[in-house]
Amino acid sequence: MRPFSFTKTENAAKAVAAKKELTQFVAGGTNLVDLMKKHIAQPEALIDVTGSLSDKIETTANGIRIGAMVRNTLLTTDNQILSKYPLVAKAVLAGASPQIRNMASTGVTCCNAPAALIFMI
Repeated sequence: MRPFSFTKTENAAKAVAAKKELTQFVAGGTNLVDLMKKHIAQPEALIDVTGSLSDKIETTANGIRIGAMVRNTLLTTDNQILSKYPLVAKAVLAGASPQIRNMASTGVTCCNAPAALIFMI
């Protein structure tokens, strides 16, 4: 792996302001680390945005908002999801083992998108 710098931020605005061309956001980052080991991804810097991402499930006027740091296990047990969006829970159950569901979040293991990533259903 090539050397890189690592910065942690708790604020989406600071994370976006600190991003440069060869910088990637990370929140967990196991996929990114694998790509870095194989020299597929070679960022010069990583910015940990874990502290600036939501870990909440919220009902909205248009549906439900699932924060990027919501654990997959919560999606399979949350009453809002089970009653109104059962296919979300079924998809998570079909797609990953219990060990992965307990650790994995719904989004952002590595990306170049703005740090305020959320999913709308």
